[in-house]
Amino acid sequence: MNENDLSGYSNPKPPLSPTIALLPFKSGNTWWRHAYQLFRAFPARWLAIGVSFFLLTNVSLLILDLIGLGFFGVFLSLILPCFIAGLISCAWSQLQNTPPSIHQLLNGFKANTRALIGIGASCFLVMIVLFVLVGVIAGRLGIPLQEFMNTIAEANFDKTQLSAFYQEHLWQILTIFSIVALVASVVGMVEWFATMVVVFLNQGMVLSMVLATKALFKNWRAFLVWGLMPVIAFVGFEIVMMMLLAVAALLGGAAVTLLTAIGVIAFVVVMFLTLSIGMPLSLFVAYCDMFHHDEKVF
Repeated sequence: MNENDLSGYSNPKPPLSPTIALLPFKSGNTWWRHAYQLFRAFPARWLAIGVSFFLLTNVSLLILDLIGLGFFGVFLSLILPCFIAGLISCAWSQLQNTPPSIHQLLNGFKANTRALIGIGASCFLVMIVLFVLVGVIAGRLGIPLQEFMNTIAEANFDKTQLSAFYQEHLWQILTIFSIVALVASVVGMVEWFATMVVVFLNQGMVLSMVLATKALFKNWRAFLVWGLMPVIAFVGFEIVMMMLLAVAALLGGAAVTLLTAIGVIAFVVVMFLTLSIGMPLSLFVAYCDMFHHDEKVF
């Protein structure tokens, strides 16, 4: 699709046997570029949608935990795919030349709700099993993970302040956490793509999760590039900020405080735009590329 033309695309008919395209590794970069094009067409609307999605799926969990109702966070985990379905429906409507709007975030509760909740429950159970396995493995290695987390938080991640035991097992512990982070990322992306398969291809929960997993591993090179792009951007951002702070240190006075405050605000804004808007839109573009490749959506 022409980068300035978001009209003329209608909802496709679900294929009887969904196929998944094998995409070149550079597609991972292209997904971010097309996500930016979607955002640029309606920036104010997408900011409002992104803030609303963040409040519904993240801030609400924190509030429930603070008021002693953390158990209801499980319920929010189950219905997360419903909100994901609403978010991606905003992007889909934009391709049909209809401006996205906040009320579409509730579209996931209007159809295929049972399958969407099933996806949320399945991903939640996978994460529970993962954490149980991590606890068992850590226990067999004699590593108390909870105590380690408390200790390393108090030490502000300064290795020199950790006990000899933790210093000795540090790499084992970091390996465990790295594996958990990797598996959690895969589970999260399966949840997003399975949701889109349910919504757009009208498939059941099990088949949707199978297709989503297959799509991820079939295009792992493209997703590797996709994941590296924000990392590279953040590293570049940090380098620029370090240079500005070095200049501020030479100037002295209020310049250091001002540039530090600007840096913190800029970092928060960039993180929000990337995680709450850029990432969902880029995953939507990736879905279109993999499951509707022949229709040339983008």
